[in-house]
This record gives sequence, structure tokens and C-alpha cells, in this order.
Amino acid sequence: MVEQLNTVNWDVKACYEITGIGKLDDFRQGSYRVFIDSQEKPKKVAIQFDCTVPEERRFSVDPTSADELRRFLIEQEVLFTE
Repeated sequence: MVEQLNTVNWDVKACYEITGIGKLDDFRQGSYRVFIDSQEKPKKVAIQFDCTVPEERRFSVDPTSADELRRFLIEQEVLFTE
């Protein structure tokens, strides 16, 4: 399945609304991975992928929403600098 997803290489775009930053667009899905809970009797199949943009982005955050955004980024394991 992963080989097929990566071979087809669809241009799948994604847009995200992030509290404190706003709308982020032009993300592309790729680097698909599949996880199966059991080879014998699978009950759960999870597909994971990366969403990336071609360039580094920098954002200014309103101080009133900085703590909320910081917590969200940490929960989502998103790398950031202050």
C-alpha cells in the first residue's frame, strides 16, 4: 500500500487553521507509512504521512495567544523556536 501511495505521488494539498497563527496552506502530503497491529489478525491499520512546505516559514504570534499556541505545538510535537 505504501509503495503504491508513494509511487502514484498524488499532489495532495492540505490547509490547517492554527490558533494564534491563522490559516496555513500549501502543505503537501508525502512519505506515507502504514502500521498494522497484527500480521495474523489485524484489527487496526494506521496510515501516517508528512505534510511539508518547500520553504521554512516564520510567524509572529500575538502575546495574548502565545501560551495557548505553545501548548498546542508541544502537544503536536511541532518544532519551534521562541
